[in-house]
Amino acid sequence: MTTSQQSNAGNKDAPDPIAEAKMLMPVLKQSLVVLMRSACQTLLHSRFLRNPNQKGEIPEIPRIDQHLEEFYAIIDQIQQCLLTASDSLALASDSSEINSLRVDIGTGNDPKTQSYGEYLTEAQSQAEYIEKLHEVLEEFVQSVTGYCT
Repeated sequence: MTTSQQSNAGNKDAPDPIAEAKMLMPVLKQSLVVLMRSACQTLLHSRFLRNPNQKGEIPEIPRIDQHLEEFYAIIDQIQQCLLTASDSLALASDSSEINSLRVDIGTGNDPKTQSYGEYLTEAQSQAEYIEKLHEVLEEFVQSVTGYCT
């Protein structure tokens, strides 16, 4: 199993944009076939209109604008998938650069470093601890002021 398959298997909520683009390719191919067929029918209809003395049934005018719009919509979807994949790759690259950095947390003669991810986790837990401490102190102040009055 490749790494992209592993990450996609682990996270079903976030579909792989490259896989989505690949799934849209047969749809795009079919849309192109329909568009070309519609264009040929439009040319054939135009030919019958220019030469009214030709024998045969005048073909129905197809809605080439709808087929063209559908074709471009599929191309736009594929483009968005590829842009998303490109952005994800750039973010992953930036993230790996940042996560590989070491943060100096040592004091004085005690040199100590942590990875950036570990540093962020520790900082978050310290911030949560400070919030809880603040809440406890506020409750204490309220109980003391309530007791004194």
